[in-house]
Amino acid sequence: MSVHFIRIWFLLGLIPTIMCMLYIKKRRFVASSWQAVCDPNLLNALLKQKNTPWFYNPLYLPLWALFFVFIAASGPAFNKILVNTYKAPYPKMILVSLSKSMLAQDVSPSRMIRAKFIIQDLLNSPNIEPVGLLAYTSEPFSVSPLTDDTATIKALLPSLDTDTPPVDGENLAAALLYAAKTIQQANFKAGSILVLTSTPPDDDAIATAADLSKQGFNISIMPIKRPTKSLKSFNLFAKASNGYVLPLAKAQIQNWLKKTAINSNLIADSRYLTKWEDRGRLFILPAILLLLPLFQRARLQGI
Repeated sequence: MSVHFIRIWFLLGLIPTIMCMLYIKKRRFVASSWQAVCDPNLLNALLKQKNTPWFYNPLYLPLWALFFVFIAASGPAFNKILVNTYKAPYPKMILVSLSKSMLAQDVSPSRMIRAKFIIQDLLNSPNIEPVGLLAYTSEPFSVSPLTDDTATIKALLPSLDTDTPPVDGENLAAALLYAAKTIQQANFKAGSILVLTSTPPDDDAIATAADLSKQGFNISIMPIKRPTKSLKSFNLFAKASNGYVLPLAKAQIQNWLKKTAINSNLIADSRYLTKWEDRGRLFILPAILLLLPLFQRARLQGI
């Protein structure tokens, strides 16, 4: 068993403490209120401490207590422990298109409303945090940054509409880059991104998704439209981004969460570090016990 001091500079406080002990030993000072009124020869016969060892002097008690306090503050450690550094290493970002194509009613009641339902179901899922919401047309903009407060995002959903952005269009590539930047600005290296759109991804979006995949991002896409057999662009996007094409159904949200949870666990299992276990608290009790006799009046008077 080895001994390690986490905050070793606190041991410097032992130097003046020990020097005070040696000074008291040298002076043979006796803390007694009778010294001011008694003859020295008579006092030697009266004091109970006459035949006691030098280290029994009551002045040593606070010094010994201070000795243990400095030991405790230095952080003595006798063994190392494993610490899991994992804290949501795979945040989730929702990207929803607000282009005019989302007004179509090929799915009931409309594409936009169905997208809101999907987002609502996602936010109601357990352990979804941290999660953020971005909307985009020809330009991306933030609805909510990464947060643990899903209620805030839910409160913003009713106001989310195709009339909200000042411009129309569909630039998924720019939205993906903005989502990745938002995640990284929150001190995460990567995360999972879910795209809700009715427009098939173009070549720029597929290329951008492939680049982000190399950085550790996992990007899935859910077509908000009537199911068709022709999903070539969506499939190419999912393949390039190491993600999935999710059918428009509530159950698919839970499947996506399970798959992203597997990725999170893989990262979490490998992110452990060892650290010294601080046992300084064990030295606090002796310090307190050494101070208790000082509350005895006779002890302070030395008689």
